[in-house]
Amino acid sequence: MQKHVIATGCLLAFAAVPATAANIEFNGVANAEVASVSGDGYGGNEGLTVTDAMRRDGKYGGNETWLGIKGSEDVGNGYTAIARARLKVRPGNWGFNKASKYLSDTGDPQGASPETSGANNDSLFSGRDAFAGIKGPFGSVTIGTMSSPYKSTTVKWDPLKGTFLQARGQGGMSRAQNSYLPNTIAYGNKFGGAKVKLSMTMDESEDPDNAGEANGEHGYSFGATLPLGDATDLAIGYQDLGDKMDFADEGSSSAKVAVRHQSGGLTLVGQYETTENYATNYDNAADFVYGSATWAFDDKNELILSLGANEDTNDGDKDSGDTSGTYAALGMKHHFSKKARVHGGLIHSASDDLDDYTGIGAGFRVNF
Repeated sequence: MQKHVIATGCLLAFAAVPATAANIEFNGVANAEVASVSGDGYGGNEGLTVTDAMRRDGKYGGNETWLGIKGSEDVGNGYTAIARARLKVRPGNWGFNKASKYLSDTGDPQGASPETSGANNDSLFSGRDAFAGIKGPFGSVTIGTMSSPYKSTTVKWDPLKGTFLQARGQGGMSRAQNSYLPNTIAYGNKFGGAKVKLSMTMDESEDPDNAGEANGEHGYSFGATLPLGDATDLAIGYQDLGDKMDFADEGSSSAKVAVRHQSGGLTLVGQYETTENYATNYDNAADFVYGSATWAFDDKNELILSLGANEDTNDGDKDSGDTSGTYAALGMKHHFSKKARVHGGLIHSASDDLDDYTGIGAGFRVNF
């Protein structure tokens, strides 16, 4: 809770800074959904429920509602100082900000184990990203807590990202497409049409029982997007976050390759991903295959079909390929403007290792 108080105080301090001191922008997202769920897949939540981008690890698993501030300042010679801080907001926890009063969903979107994630899960506010840095002719360097290059390379290629229909954590993509890395230094740049970003996460603590401490082994993450043509992009990513960042000393490496092609109003995406342990909501290492087709039949409406499959590749207690699963979602979006939209659809996720479930619902998202 102390960290959440500090983070909230930082945002309030930013608010006291005169806008003339720098280019400062307050922003956020409100994402509210209602879904009817059959099966026991959303962290035990069944029936009709109000959600915020729920996944297998709970009805706030994707948590797209947030408050933030970002700023920049021209420091001369082509260089700009940049900073960003955001807090997650869990509307369902309003008024229940102590563990003694609120039993939150199992799992943690920050990637912590259930035993150490209570500090993030039982509060109205929790950490998202907070970093500062500089950008210029050489690219950009940022320091703090931020999305991994592995994640940011293709996470937005899922047209249903940030809704209860999304692929990550539900059998179509791994949990490596979620979360933020603490104590991280990142470098990014463009080389012609190619975008490249890499990061190093430094050892933070020798006590993995301290919620929010990584106790990693200098984890590394890399992501790149390469143009194959005017309408086709290739993306690759790899990360190894060390043997201790999953709190189980079993490693947490991930690798992926993806292709996106656009033709008129049709956008096609395909991705292959292989992961180990921490990187998946499943018990063991797994391979994921994902594909989506988005048809924007006018400037306000989109129809989306997403399909995925995964297979257990663990070589430990279970035989390789011992369990598998599938993911399918059919969704739509209607954009009232660039900042407001509604979405809805149907999702089905099946697994040999976890409970199957089906969800149908709709949501409303506003950016401000």
